[in-house]
Amino acid sequence: MREIIKEDPKNIKIDLDETNAFQKTKGVSVFSEKISFYLTKANDLFCQMAVPVAVVKEITYPQFQTIYSGQGKNEQRTPLNDIMTKEAVYFLFALTLGPGVSKQISNLFSKGDYLLGHLFDLVCSIGIEVFADDVIKKYFTREVSRGTLKDSDIMLRYSPGYCGWHITAQKMLHEKLQSSDIGVTLTQAFYMKPMKSISGVIIGGNPSMHDFNKDYTFCCNCRTKRCRK
Repeated sequence: MREIIKEDPKNIKIDLDETNAFQKTKGVSVFSEKISFYLTKANDLFCQMAVPVAVVKEITYPQFQTIYSGQGKNEQRTPLNDIMTKEAVYFLFALTLGPGVSKQISNLFSKGDYLLGHLFDLVCSIGIEVFADDVIKKYFTREVSRGTLKDSDIMLRYSPGYCGWHITAQKMLHEKLQSSDIGVTLTQAFYMKPMKSISGVIIGGNPSMHDFNKDYTFCCNCRTKRCRK
C-alpha cells in the first residue's frame, strides 16, 4: 500500500510557546510584544505558504532490512539494528512543506528581516514535525483497527543520517517511495530538496522494542538526546 496525503496547513497545530526561541531562563517567559507579534506573523505565513504533503508506503521486514543496509556504510552497532523484528510493522515516509516556505525564508533573510526570517524558519521546522506526528497517529489508528497493532503498542519514526543510519540510505528509500511524486528530490550529498522535508521509516510494535540505552559510539556526539524523551 502506498498513499499520498495532502494536508491543509491550518490543520497543523503549532504551539508557538514550544519555540522557546528567546527564552533564556527556565520557567520565565521573556517574550516581548514585538516577538509575540512576529510569532503570530510567522504562523500566518506558514498557513499561507506551506503545502504539506506526504507519501507513505507499507513495507515488509525483509524489504526494510535491504533499504536500511543502503550502501553498507551504517555503523556496526545501531539502535535500528537492535529494534528491527519480524513482528513489527514498517512504513517508509517522506514529507515536505513544499518549496515556497524555503524560498520565503531565504527572501526574508536577504531583505534583512532577520527576526521574522528566524521565527518563520522555526515555525516551519516545528510544523513539519507536527505534520509527521499527525501522520503517525493516523497510521497507528489504522493498524490498530486492522489488528496488526494493539492499543498499548506505539509507532516511532527514524531517519537516515541519525543514530548510525548512514545518510546514503536515502537513495534507496526515496526510490522505493517514488518521492519525486510529491516534489522531493535528493542532492548529490543525499540531502532532501525542498529544505523543509523529512523522511525515514515508521516502526510500530511493543514500546519496549524502542527502549534502548544511549551507549552507542555516536551517542557522545549527540547534542539533543531527543530519543530519551
